[in-house]
Amino acid sequence: MGAINFSIDLKLVKFLNGLLYFDAFVETGTYQGDSVNLVKDIFKKIYSVELSEEFYKQSKKRFEKFNHIDIQFNTSKKFLKNLNPFIKKKSVLFWLDAHWCAVDKSAGEESQCSLIDELIAIKVLNKKSVIIIDDARLFLSPPPFPHDITHWPNFEDIIKTVKSLSSIHSLMVFNDVIIFFPKSFQKEIFEYVYNNSVDWLSIIDKSRDYDEVLLELINKEKSLQLHIKKLVEKEKLINQLSEECKKRLEIINNLNDEENKKIKNVELLLQEVNFKQNELNSFSEQVIALTIEVSRLKDYSGDLESRIQNQSQEMTLKNKKLDEYQEQINNLTNTKEKLEKNVQLFEKYGVTEELLDKEKVITALNESLTILKKRLRNPIWGILTLFQYQIPWVWELLYKFKIRFLVPILKTLRDKVNINKLRNFFTPKLGVLSQYPPKELIIKSIDNRITDLSSAPKISIVIPSYNQAEFLNRTIRSVIDQKYPNLDLIICDGGSNDGSKEIINKYDRYLTYYVSEKDNGQADAINKGFRKSSGDLMAYINSDDIYLPGAFAIVSNYFDQYPDVDVIYSHRVLIDKNDQEIGRWILPKHDNRILLWADFIPQETLFWRRNIWEKVGSSIDELYQFALDWDLLLRFQESGAKIVRIPNFLAAFRVHPDQKTIKQISSLGEEEMHRIRKKYIGRDVTYSEIKKNIFFYLIKSEILYKLFKLHLINN
Repeated sequence: MGAINFSIDLKLVKFLNGLLYFDAFVETGTYQGDSVNLVKDIFKKIYSVELSEEFYKQSKKRFEKFNHIDIQFNTSKKFLKNLNPFIKKKSVLFWLDAHWCAVDKSAGEESQCSLIDELIAIKVLNKKSVIIIDDARLFLSPPPFPHDITHWPNFEDIIKTVKSLSSIHSLMVFNDVIIFFPKSFQKEIFEYVYNNSVDWLSIIDKSRDYDEVLLELINKEKSLQLHIKKLVEKEKLINQLSEECKKRLEIINNLNDEENKKIKNVELLLQEVNFKQNELNSFSEQVIALTIEVSRLKDYSGDLESRIQNQSQEMTLKNKKLDEYQEQINNLTNTKEKLEKNVQLFEKYGVTEELLDKEKVITALNESLTILKKRLRNPIWGILTLFQYQIPWVWELLYKFKIRFLVPILKTLRDKVNINKLRNFFTPKLGVLSQYPPKELIIKSIDNRITDLSSAPKISIVIPSYNQAEFLNRTIRSVIDQKYPNLDLIICDGGSNDGSKEIINKYDRYLTYYVSEKDNGQADAINKGFRKSSGDLMAYINSDDIYLPGAFAIVSNYFDQYPDVDVIYSHRVLIDKNDQEIGRWILPKHDNRILLWADFIPQETLFWRRNIWEKVGSSIDELYQFALDWDLLLRFQESGAKIVRIPNFLAAFRVHPDQKTIKQISSLGEEEMHRIRKKYIGRDVTYSEIKKNIFFYLIKSEILYKLFKLHLINN
């Protein structure tokens, strides 16, 4: 706290800002946020750090509505070190005031002045930046009690460290602050200091006048204290009399209270007896109901056991029959082999018409045996074959029933039932981009709080974009509205000419990095963005999709709870151009085998750790422009990543006519997907192979979808 202004010199700040036009204001030692409050309307970006957790929380709450103010809880050294990459190329006014000031609840008593560490953390000073160090008097001579002089650097060390930051800056002490400013502005700053320096002699004269007034006030205070002492003695006497009266009143009231308490106790006992009686009645009813239910379950259990025994006996008989048929097949096979040998002999010595006929019989018999073997491998066909050959009259009866009754009924049903609706009901929704007419998007309310604000991992989000002005604003807002405390937002625009740049410029203060220039496609833009990122967790989202409320909190908490998980994704919501819901994909648990055959993972919901990104080369393969996320996932999988589908909706995928997915899937998309399958499976695969391998996954998805629609599962 300065000896002249007792806070930051606002006049000096305004003068320097008018001279140098700073990009940002950086303060060490927030305290209660008074300095930040003074300059909040001057700077477009303000950073401040506080070591005391209590004062940090007060200041954080005080400025929570100001998006350009970033209050952090950390040591000033770590704060400046972390901030350095983002401000080293900017014009910054540094206000270094993180010195312990012997104020109650302030932090830093064990290390009272970290000024040298702060200056070292700045590393190199921008040519238009200025450093102001408060409390110069405490460095010119040892600080007064209760400060610990061993914690405070001397003036020579400070000057040496400051000058090491820049050779094009000058140093000056002015009104109890040290100023390190660009030499190019020396004339203007000298003139300001000349006109605004404080006359210390006039301050001393005023101090003497104040001492005389203070002495007079002390004498008056002594006189006042004597009067107060007499009043206190009289008040004690009054209080003693009052206490005596109260005691006598209490004795009277106690007698009345005891009688009232006895009456109330009797009433409470009666109420408790009634309550216990009601409980006993209720318990008796429950016991009776449970007895009935137990009896019913015993009967049901006995019935089930009987049915199981009957079915076991039936299966034993059927298995015996099947064994008999297998034996017959073996005999027929032996006969066939003998006949084939005979045919070969006859062919050798000449074939007659009779032998040719026998050969035809053998061929037909061989075909029948093949069909019979296939049937017997399937239990249902085995039972049908049993009826056909052992009980032919039952088979004939079933055939007549089919022709006379079943076929007409099926024909009537076909005419009455809407086949398209029936087909749509049984068709899996996974992979379908438009499932039903647009309706309002309603997402179940979730708790979007971070469990530990101080350790919330930084999330890096890259938005690649090209001529998506219609949707870009909604995408950016969906990121900012997460209100995540440790965000790294990067936008890589491919040189749009549809107004996208103007939209992005509106959010400049939220961006870590932004560029608008021609690129080599989406993969190039994403790689460019991630090279500028520093987050522990990473993701990218296309400029027409949106994150759903609370998504980043879910992601942060999940990765914190499960440190062994490397990659996560969620179910998908489908929306139209007006943000109306038109479908949902409900995905089964992650299956590494399915990922080799098809990519059903919603890219917009995908998040991963930086260490797995670095393990696969820290880049997306730029040979892919459509299936780049599928290739990245397979590389994650090959490197041993643990991938998990979490039971939430993290983002929404927008379906519209100009969408890349719709435009490219039939041409470039098919070609890239074919290349990926060949690369990871090791050969060309057919469409029927793909269908066969993903069939049960689609069935699982459809079952989950039906359960979700029936509200039998939440997500």
